[in-house]
Amino acid sequence: MSEGTFEPPVPGKPGRPRTGSARVDFAADAELRGWLESRAGRVTGMPGLGFPGASLSRQAKAELVLWRTALELSLAEVPPMTLGQCLALARVAAGPVISAAMKAADGRPVMWGAAAVAFADARAPVGKLPPHPGNFYSNMHGIDEDETLALLAGLTVVQDHALVDALSRWWERGGVETVEAFEALGLRVADGPYE
Repeated sequence: MSEGTFEPPVPGKPGRPRTGSARVDFAADAELRGWLESRAGRVTGMPGLGFPGASLSRQAKAELVLWRTALELSLAEVPPMTLGQCLALARVAAGPVISAAMKAADGRPVMWGAAAVAFADARAPVGKLPPHPGNFYSNMHGIDEDETLALLAGLTVVQDHALVDALSRWWERGGVETVEAFEALGLRVADGPYE
Protein backbone atom coordinates (compact mmCIF):
# COMPACT_ATOMS: atom_id res chain seq x y z
CA MET A 1 0.00 0.00 0.00
CA SER A 2 1.37 3.45 -0.83
CA GLU A 3 1.99 6.26 1.64
CA GLY A 4 -1.16 7.84 3.08
CA THR A 5 -3.59 5.35 1.61
CA PHE A 6 -6.62 3.88 3.26
CA GLU A 7 -7.71 0.32 2.67
CA PRO A 8 -11.40 -0.18 3.50
CA PRO A 9 -12.34 -3.31 5.43
CA VAL A 10 -13.45 -6.23 3.29
CA PRO A 11 -14.75 -9.27 5.16
CA GLY A 12 -13.58 -12.72 4.14
CA LYS A 13 -10.37 -11.75 2.37
CA PRO A 14 -7.09 -12.97 3.85
CA GLY A 15 -4.75 -10.21 4.99
CA ARG A 16 -7.53 -7.66 5.26
CA PRO A 17 -8.77 -6.15 8.52
CA ARG A 18 -11.92 -7.41 10.18
CA THR A 19 -15.17 -5.70 9.30
CA GLY A 20 -15.46 -2.51 11.33
CA SER A 21 -11.73 -1.84 11.41
CA ALA A 22 -9.48 -0.25 8.83
CA ARG A 23 -5.84 -0.64 7.98
CA VAL A 24 -3.89 2.62 8.01
CA ASP A 25 -0.35 2.70 6.63
CA PHE A 26 2.16 5.50 6.32
CA ALA A 27 5.86 5.83 5.62
CA ALA A 28 7.81 7.06 8.65
CA ASP A 29 10.93 9.11 7.99
CA ALA A 30 14.11 8.19 9.87
CA GLU A 31 13.47 10.64 12.72
CA LEU A 32 9.90 9.45 13.33
CA ARG A 33 10.98 5.82 13.02
CA GLY A 34 13.73 6.35 15.60
CA TRP A 35 11.27 8.05 17.96
CA LEU A 36 8.74 5.22 17.59
CA GLU A 37 11.44 2.59 18.16
CA SER A 38 12.60 4.42 21.27
CA ARG A 39 9.04 4.76 22.57
CA ALA A 40 8.32 1.10 21.80
CA GLY A 41 11.22 0.16 24.06
CA ARG A 42 10.03 2.37 26.93
CA VAL A 43 6.21 2.67 26.90
CA THR A 44 4.27 0.10 28.88
CA GLY A 45 0.85 -0.19 30.41
CA MET A 46 -1.35 -0.30 27.35
CA PRO A 47 -2.66 -3.86 27.15
CA GLY A 48 -2.66 -5.06 23.58
CA LEU A 49 -0.94 -1.93 22.32
CA GLY A 50 2.28 -0.63 23.82
CA PHE A 51 4.84 -2.92 25.37
CA PRO A 52 8.62 -3.04 25.26
CA GLY A 53 9.71 -4.23 21.85
CA ALA A 54 6.36 -3.57 20.14
CA SER A 55 6.35 -3.31 16.36
CA LEU A 56 6.44 0.18 14.90
CA SER A 57 2.90 -0.25 13.65
CA ARG A 58 1.65 -1.30 17.07
CA GLN A 59 3.53 1.58 18.72
CA ALA A 60 2.10 4.09 16.24
CA LYS A 61 -1.37 2.82 17.13
CA ALA A 62 -0.55 3.18 20.84
CA GLU A 63 0.61 6.77 20.26
CA LEU A 64 -2.66 7.62 18.49
CA VAL A 65 -4.64 6.13 21.38
CA LEU A 66 -2.53 8.16 23.83
CA TRP A 67 -3.14 11.37 21.81
CA ARG A 68 -6.89 10.75 21.64
CA THR A 69 -6.97 10.11 25.40
CA ALA A 70 -4.90 13.25 26.06
CA LEU A 71 -7.38 15.31 24.02
CA GLU A 72 -10.36 13.85 25.92
CA LEU A 73 -8.78 14.40 29.35
CA SER A 74 -7.57 17.89 28.45
CA LEU A 75 -10.96 18.97 27.12
CA ALA A 76 -12.44 18.06 30.51
CA GLU A 77 -9.92 20.48 32.07
CA VAL A 78 -10.84 23.46 29.86
CA PRO A 79 -12.50 25.99 32.17
CA PRO A 80 -16.30 26.18 31.88
CA MET A 81 -17.56 28.64 29.28
CA THR A 82 -20.94 30.25 28.79
CA LEU A 83 -23.06 29.21 25.86
CA GLY A 84 -22.32 32.66 24.40
CA GLN A 85 -18.58 31.99 24.58
CA CYS A 86 -19.03 28.57 23.00
CA LEU A 87 -21.05 30.08 20.14
CA ALA A 88 -18.60 32.95 19.64
CA LEU A 89 -15.62 30.58 19.51
CA ALA A 90 -17.49 28.23 17.16
CA ARG A 91 -18.11 31.22 14.89
CA VAL A 92 -14.40 32.09 15.12
CA ALA A 93 -13.49 28.50 14.21
CA ALA A 94 -15.80 28.93 11.20
CA GLY A 95 -16.16 25.28 10.26
CA PRO A 96 -14.92 21.74 10.76
CA VAL A 97 -11.38 22.21 9.36
CA ILE A 98 -8.66 22.00 12.04
CA SER A 99 -5.31 23.80 11.93
CA ALA A 100 -2.29 21.55 12.38
CA ALA A 101 -0.40 24.40 14.11
CA MET A 102 0.64 23.70 17.70
CA LYS A 103 0.75 27.39 18.70
CA ALA A 104 -0.07 30.78 17.20
CA ALA A 105 2.84 32.72 15.68
CA ASP A 106 3.37 34.62 18.96
CA GLY A 107 3.51 31.40 20.98
CA ARG A 108 0.01 31.68 22.43
CA PRO A 109 -2.72 29.07 21.94
CA VAL A 110 -4.09 28.70 18.39
CA MET A 111 -7.67 29.43 19.48
CA TRP A 112 -6.54 32.58 21.31
CA GLY A 113 -4.87 33.85 18.12
CA ALA A 114 -7.93 33.14 15.97
CA ALA A 115 -10.29 34.78 18.49
CA ALA A 116 -8.07 37.85 18.98
CA VAL A 117 -7.99 38.45 15.21
CA ALA A 118 -11.74 37.81 14.78
CA PHE A 119 -12.68 40.09 17.70
CA ALA A 120 -10.42 42.89 16.37
CA ASP A 121 -11.66 42.49 12.79
CA ALA A 122 -15.28 42.77 13.94
CA ARG A 123 -14.43 46.14 15.54
CA ALA A 124 -12.46 47.48 12.56
CA PRO A 125 -13.94 50.05 10.19
CA VAL A 126 -15.01 48.79 6.77
CA GLY A 127 -13.67 51.24 4.21
CA LYS A 128 -15.04 54.65 5.22
CA LEU A 129 -17.79 53.13 7.34
CA PRO A 130 -17.34 52.90 11.10
CA PRO A 131 -17.55 49.48 12.71
CA HIS A 132 -21.10 48.29 13.32
CA PRO A 133 -21.71 47.37 16.98
CA GLY A 134 -24.03 44.57 15.83
CA ASN A 135 -20.94 42.79 14.46
CA PHE A 136 -19.10 42.81 17.79
CA TYR A 137 -18.86 39.34 19.30
CA SER A 138 -19.67 40.88 22.69
CA ASN A 139 -23.02 42.11 21.36
CA MET A 140 -23.83 39.09 19.17
CA HIS A 141 -23.12 36.53 21.88
CA GLY A 142 -23.35 38.45 25.15
CA ILE A 143 -19.72 37.81 26.09
CA ASP A 144 -16.85 39.78 27.54
CA GLU A 145 -14.25 39.50 24.77
CA ASP A 146 -11.29 40.26 27.07
CA GLU A 147 -12.46 37.64 29.58
CA THR A 148 -12.81 35.09 26.77
CA LEU A 149 -9.31 35.88 25.48
CA ALA A 150 -7.90 35.55 29.01
CA LEU A 151 -9.54 32.11 29.32
CA LEU A 152 -8.03 31.03 25.99
CA ALA A 153 -4.58 32.44 26.83
CA GLY A 154 -4.48 30.17 29.89
CA LEU A 155 -5.00 26.94 27.93
CA THR A 156 -2.23 24.40 27.58
CA VAL A 157 -1.25 23.28 24.07
CA VAL A 158 -3.27 20.07 24.45
CA GLN A 159 -6.31 21.87 25.94
CA ASP A 160 -6.17 24.30 23.00
CA HIS A 161 -6.15 21.44 20.49
CA ALA A 162 -8.92 19.67 22.38
CA LEU A 163 -11.06 22.83 22.19
CA VAL A 164 -10.34 23.27 18.47
CA ASP A 165 -11.27 19.61 17.92
CA ALA A 166 -14.51 19.99 19.91
CA LEU A 167 -15.54 23.09 17.92
CA SER A 168 -14.75 21.24 14.69
CA ARG A 169 -16.99 18.36 15.78
CA TRP A 170 -19.74 20.87 16.69
CA TRP A 171 -19.73 22.12 13.08
CA GLU A 172 -19.52 18.57 11.75
CA ARG A 173 -22.62 17.63 13.76
CA GLY A 174 -24.71 20.46 12.33
CA GLY A 175 -23.89 23.37 14.66
CA VAL A 176 -26.87 23.09 17.02
CA GLU A 177 -26.81 26.19 19.26
CA THR A 178 -27.68 24.57 22.60
CA VAL A 179 -25.93 23.87 25.88
CA GLU A 180 -26.58 20.17 25.32
CA ALA A 181 -24.86 20.19 21.92
CA PHE A 182 -21.66 21.63 23.39
CA GLU A 183 -21.79 19.40 26.47
CA ALA A 184 -22.17 16.34 24.22
CA LEU A 185 -18.73 17.23 22.82
CA GLY A 186 -17.20 17.20 26.29
CA LEU A 187 -17.21 20.95 26.94
CA ARG A 188 -18.40 22.26 30.28
CA VAL A 189 -20.98 25.00 29.80
CA ALA A 190 -21.46 27.39 32.70
CA ASP A 191 -24.46 29.61 33.43
CA GLY A 192 -24.35 32.56 31.10
CA PRO A 193 -26.41 35.15 29.32
CA TYR A 194 -27.68 32.70 26.67
CA GLU A 195 -29.19 30.21 29.10
